[in-house]
Amino acid sequence: MNSRVMLSLTLLVLVAAGAFYAWQIEEPRVHITMHNWPGYFYAFIAADKGYFEEEGVHVELQLIEGIDDSLKSFAANETVDAAFGLQSDAMLLFARGVPLKIVYIADFSNGGDVVISQPSIESVEDLRGKTISVDKLNGFNHIFIVELLAMSGVKESEVSIVPYPASEVPDLMSRGVIDAGQTWEPYKSQALAAGYQLCCSAAWPHANDG
Repeated sequence: MNSRVMLSLTLLVLVAAGAFYAWQIEEPRVHITMHNWPGYFYAFIAADKGYFEEEGVHVELQLIEGIDDSLKSFAANETVDAAFGLQSDAMLLFARGVPLKIVYIADFSNGGDVVISQPSIESVEDLRGKTISVDKLNGFNHIFIVELLAMSGVKESEVSIVPYPASEVPDLMSRGVIDAGQTWEPYKSQALAAGYQLCCSAAWPHANDG
């Protein structure tokens, strides 16, 4: 059974161990997939500047919109050697029998993850009784919201947490489906431009307290 690699956010890079031997006897070629998260994009800069070629490795980077779609591609596609993702994603994949290794911690969310809210919501405490979206239940995004709520004395049972892709937060807000949503760039800027506000972030849990 091949062991694979994941880059984490932390970045998880998941890589197929069986591919390493092949790389030793022919031109190294690595196919890496990632979802739309700003902390991963330096990989494209490295490719543009030729850093991978300088190391004698041909890298193919594939950008996929959603987290789950990117990870499904990694888990199911034997041509994908590595993937950027979250440590929690790696744990869930491994528990489901996907052989992988975390080989590189590439990024930390020091403010990248945010909660965008309706203008009437001025603090985390105001989220009581509201509907909040997270990109995935039982993963980092869910835990992130629960911890933010707990820091402000709000219980998970006092809100409604629903799963929606982070990319849909601006549209969900405009249609009144959610009162707040966990997301990141470029969707954060889209939501702010539409008149919604930053409720809190990974770097600033109480964004509106000051």
